[in-house]
Amino acid sequence: MRVSAQNSALQLTALAMVLLLPVSSHSQQAAATPPANSPSWFPSTWRAALSSPLPAIVGALGGIGPVIPENELTLDPTGFLGTYQPSGPTVTAKNAFFQSLGTNGRTCATCHQPGSAMGISTNQIKLTYLLTGGTDPLFAPVDGANCPNQVPAANTGPSLYGGRRGTGASMAAAHSLVLNRGVFRIFLPAPSNSEFTISVVSDPTTCNTTPAYNSVVDPTTGAVTQIVSVFRRPRISTNLSFVTNTLVSQGVLPPLDPITGAAIPTDPYTGLVESGNIMWDGREPTLQSQAIDATLNHSQALTPPTAAQVAQMVQFETGLYSAQSQDFLAGNLSANGALGGPANLSIIPPAQQVSLFSALGFPRIAPYDAWASVTGSSSVAKQQESIYRGQQIFNSRPFTISNVSGFNNIPALSNPLVSSCGQCHNQIGVGNDSFANAQHDIGVGGQDRALGGPAPSTDLPIFKLTCTAGHSTVYNGSVILTNDPALALITGKCADIGRSTMPQLRGLASRAPYFRDGSAKTLLDVVNFYNQRFNIGFSAQDKVDLVNFLNTL
Repeated sequence: MRVSAQNSALQLTALAMVLLLPVSSHSQQAAATPPANSPSWFPSTWRAALSSPLPAIVGALGGIGPVIPENELTLDPTGFLGTYQPSGPTVTAKNAFFQSLGTNGRTCATCHQPGSAMGISTNQIKLTYLLTGGTDPLFAPVDGANCPNQVPAANTGPSLYGGRRGTGASMAAAHSLVLNRGVFRIFLPAPSNSEFTISVVSDPTTCNTTPAYNSVVDPTTGAVTQIVSVFRRPRISTNLSFVTNTLVSQGVLPPLDPITGAAIPTDPYTGLVESGNIMWDGREPTLQSQAIDATLNHSQALTPPTAAQVAQMVQFETGLYSAQSQDFLAGNLSANGALGGPANLSIIPPAQQVSLFSALGFPRIAPYDAWASVTGSSSVAKQQESIYRGQQIFNSRPFTISNVSGFNNIPALSNPLVSSCGQCHNQIGVGNDSFANAQHDIGVGGQDRALGGPAPSTDLPIFKLTCTAGHSTVYNGSVILTNDPALALITGKCADIGRSTMPQLRGLASRAPYFRDGSAKTLLDVVNFYNQRFNIGFSAQDKVDLVNFLNTL
């Protein structure tokens, strides 16, 4: 096993030698044809990506070694994250996941780093910015900036479509959201034939009110499509067998959407029923589709990756497991019969039937049962006791779950429903949801303020969504203020406003901040959010125990 400090200041300081490379030039209005069978939202999004400026230079910081070992430990704020590849190490030069396939210098690993559980933390982002002056591909204007027009002209090259450059005054100001929240701009077309209209209440980023970035023109028909820019954290690209397997794919439930009853398609690559849970908004049907579209959009590629390159990306993603392996206070998380760490995670079958249809208190995510009998006055014993108590609170502490669209309105459930955290985070092992199309609205984005959630954040765009006659949200009426319409930007349905995929809970200590909008800077902020939203009544000790447990996942 190799021990790495990839995410630590020590290693990043050692990488302070930065090689600045000019971005390759391309002809303006370069021809680009969307791949066959692209999702309906994709052509407009790709045109918007190619109409965004390129970086003027790309700073090659590095940080990913020549080999991703079979076993690796990486330092993080509470201990060591473990990564494990049962099939053996990956040579990065031979895998497209680590290769630049577009025009702005990015690879998949730019935003999905092994030392951050295949996500990226704001600590990593800030250090990368400091060491490269914002020239790392991470900060490409297309989506690493608040809006491409906010980047200074000197730091941009002409866009592939239209020759646009930035016009801003400050690199730090242009990248404030990725630096402070760890979020990237996601730009999507307003859905056609939607049940709501979208107006912009406030737009601190300017992207939703600047004509060059709030619309695209079809070069063939001349049709104008509204582009909506929202800001989201990268999903982690590890432990993906738990994301693509659901109770539907395991044959426990019929292949139907749990709310609408609509048939769910089959993934042509795996033969499983599509999970609908790959992206925050469920917009990508397969991992292969996600790899293609991310390369074309985030990397501003002119041509899609080859089938062989896509296969390499997906093989790496699905063959990697990540979980916390060591805690500074509790020690080895596989000690004394505990089942922490990625090797133990890799042998858990995904989407087990009992994960949903069991009595309250069944251990949905419970690697620390063996610590139930731990006693003693040592710091190690006290921390292990706290972690076990946190596990029990997570799986068994009842509270009232109410007014969550995408959950309480599932016909098989009820509103309200008395259960625990493990009711929604029910996928054994990783804590995402084992339902297909598992997008829930808990209030991230500000649309559930009347239900105990927070108000919309003022540093993000705020939208007013007005449902047309005969349509409404499930619990929030027909006029909604939100930072992010979420699933509704894909479906056009009022009932889907604010619904977002339940994420897996592994590697949390290595990848702060949390929630799709980066609004929870710490895990205590996450616990406080739920405590307020659902009026749970956690004590101060409960909160400590829950945070200690979450930090060991």
